[in-house]
Amino acid sequence: MGFSGGSVSFSGGPNTYSVSYTAPTFTYPSGTTNRSLTSSGGPGSVSCGSSASRDYTASYFSPTFGEQMYEYYTISGTAPSCPPPPPTYPPSWSDNSLAAFIATVAYSDGVTATNMNYSGSYSVSSGALPSGVSLNGGSGAVTGTPSTAGQSYSFTITATNWYGSVSQAFSGTIAAAPTAGKLKVWTGTTWVYAPAKVWDGTGWVAGTLKVWNGTTWVTSV
Repeated sequence: MGFSGGSVSFSGGPNTYSVSYTAPTFTYPSGTTNRSLTSSGGPGSVSCGSSASRDYTASYFSPTFGEQMYEYYTISGTAPSCPPPPPTYPPSWSDNSLAAFIATVAYSDGVTATNMNYSGSYSVSSGALPSGVSLNGGSGAVTGTPSTAGQSYSFTITATNWYGSVSQAFSGTIAAAPTAGKLKVWTGTTWVYAPAKVWDGTGWVAGTLKVWNGTTWVTSV
């Protein structure tokens, strides 16, 4: 006699589950009358990892005791555990260096971070770029023409996406642009302007001095 069985089951997910209840059975003592089985409580849905329960009450009149009797029973269960959080992909630097800034010389460089497809952007998070230079917030490109030689600079570029950020600090001084000048050579006793003389094996003869321009040798001026 008494309660047996009954269960709680869960469906759906992964974060919210619907709850179903299978009522237990109750075996009444023989000779009893006025029998009833009622239930109360029990949510219809729960979040992952949460418990759900329902209470049952069996009621019957016992001629042995001459009164209405009550017995209580609870069924319970726990929804599946919450799934692990989705992986995160914060940015990381693949290129966090910048070339030197030279006054009056057009500048083109930049920084690059990974995982910027997750709503990524670049910004100057502190300090300021040299005068005449700007940062492209979408690509990380740094372009422009620094205007003032000797100007000190200090700034931080930050790459940010949905999942985090990474920063790189830069500081230095704007270099002066190179100026044109005359090439000198050492004669053994003093420096003289080119064109100079070259040794032909027996004596010094007039020659034309050449310099390398990056692709070929050209006459020095």
